[in-house]
Amino acid sequence: TSQAVTVPYGTTLYARVQQINTAGIFGPYSSTSAAVITLDPVADIDGDGQSNAAEQTAGTNPLSSSSVLRATATAISGNSVAVTIATVSGKSYQLETSTTLDPLSWTNVGSVVLASSSTTILTDPTGAGAPKRFYRARVVP
Repeated sequence: TSQAVTVPYGTTLYARVQQINTAGIFGPYSSTSAAVITLDPVADIDGDGQSNAAEQTAGTNPLSSSSVLRATATAISGNSVAVTIATVSGKSYQLETSTTLDPLSWTNVGSVVLASSSTTILTDPTGAGAPKRFYRARVVP
């Protein structure tokens, strides 16, 4: 079951959760208590440059500035450019490129990649031949 609560952002809520078995009988060791903080989706509580909503989508921790979707390395090999990004296992990522950084100028490069570890390499097979190119990675559903 679920419970919806509307409170101002920044409010700390305390919840008591009890697990019941399939017969609906409460167990003696099944309850826990935890604090929950409500976060403004457009704010960036940890100051890492990503909104709380973006961190929710990326699967990163909105309370830790070290947990963020970002490029960690780039490398050129022949005509290819490899971009290494910090990832969350089980999430899918798409490499995008632009020559201008205009919001409408980004295009997909290659196929969507499913991450299986904390870093993933996304490759542009013809990127090294371009005089100027910017890259970004996007989490995709």
